[in-house]
Amino acid sequence: MLPRKMSQQEHIQAVLKNTIVLLCQSGLHYQSELNIEALVAITVDQSEVLLVSIKESILANNTNGQLNTPLIQYLT
Repeated sequence: MLPRKMSQQEHIQAVLKNTIVLLCQSGLHYQSELNIEALVAITVDQSEVLLVSIKESILANNTNGQLNTPLIQYLT
């Protein structure tokens, strides 16, 4: 069976979820685990509402106890 094509809403949900997870994972220091919980509401043309729920847990990939270093540097 061929995989079905993603709808526009499913595509937006997947891109938004992946972007938020990547941003948090690469921009925050964490030693063992990072938990992300979010609910994003997008209103289209004041008539259609798209809800994107994100619930992800990311375990650190290091084994030596060092902090994960973010790719994003904060300006002070």
